[in-house]
Amino acid sequence: MILVNRNTIPAPEELSDLATSPGAKERKKTEAFFAIAGNESKSYDKFKAYKIAAVVQALNTLFNAKCAYCESDIGATQPTDVEHFRPKGGYIVRNKTTNEDEFTRPGYHWLAARWENLVPSCIDCNRERTQEFPDGRFGKVGKANKFPLASERTRAKKSGDEKREKPLLLDPCFDKPEEHLEFTKDGIIRPSLQNNRESRRGKISIEVYGLARKGLVRRRANWAFMVMGTIERLERLESQLDAHPGTTFLEQMIADEISLLKRYVQPSSEYSGMALQLIKTHYGPIPT
Repeated sequence: MILVNRNTIPAPEELSDLATSPGAKERKKTEAFFAIAGNESKSYDKFKAYKIAAVVQALNTLFNAKCAYCESDIGATQPTDVEHFRPKGGYIVRNKTTNEDEFTRPGYHWLAARWENLVPSCIDCNRERTQEFPDGRFGKVGKANKFPLASERTRAKKSGDEKREKPLLLDPCFDKPEEHLEFTKDGIIRPSLQNNRESRRGKISIEVYGLARKGLVRRRANWAFMVMGTIERLERLESQLDAHPGTTFLEQMIADEISLLKRYVQPSSEYSGMALQLIKTHYGPIPT
């Protein structure tokens, strides 16, 4: 996961506040439905504006056709799931008495057609499914309707109240993931240490998004292998150049390897957040 500046592209007109936009029309109908007493606990299935093709295209442009959570390329292998960071239909809350998860309505229906609440996701990060982990365990992971808070007392019930919330999930358009997540050269992800304690938000984000699932770890490990290989070649070449200063072909080879490092950390590259961390840890700042 990397921080993505949502303001780099304009919000789609389809979700604008213009009375004629599909998003504005949908919000008006939604508000009318939930204004009726007793409808708070009812299912509502008329959310459609977020799935408009122009909205999906804008999200893919903003995130370089990568999953907002795991940074996997979703443009070439699967359709994009348009994910609501704050769930539109309802959310999961742990019942303290039964210790069971319960689906609670209503959700953040006022944000269903809001650009600031939408991100592109791969199927495995977005949908709760059984996954295998590197240690051989199996478990259900995937965000679905999960949106845990530091305190349920601050749970938003109407527009604007969400500003009081303290989400336990990392928001790829607001938070700095590198402060909460760290990677090993084997593709393993773990919470970063903060004052000698694991980042709580990092730990919960890994669990909810399923960022430690086996297939994803394996794919990150392959990518990390390429990054580490480039670092090792670069260090050998730099050592040779120190011994033979001014050697033109060594200087060119070094420049080529540096170009590769820069490519790994481009926002359009898969797992660029991991690559940047590995390069900083095992090499240092990339020469300009």
